[in-house]
Amino acid sequence: MASEPFVCAICEREIEMRWNTHGPDRVVPPVCRYCESHYGSRTKLTAGSFMDRRKAKQIGALAEALSGKAHCMQWSQRHGRA
Repeated sequence: MASEPFVCAICEREIEMRWNTHGPDRVVPPVCRYCESHYGSRTKLTAGSFMDRRKAKQIGALAEALSGKAHCMQWSQRHGRA
């Protein structure tokens, strides 16, 4: 049974779930695997079950993406667009 595609909460790409539903590298909505690894790289977790660590890493990735977007908006308000 294939899962429905979803839109990544960070990069806003539609992620096809047809091939990524099993195994340790599976995609877990609402964040695609690329954004989870790229933005969640600062989150170093050692305790907890595997899926708990994945969810915590996704929360860290969302927080990092929001922080980056907020900094860009603040800079453009102060200095204008380059």
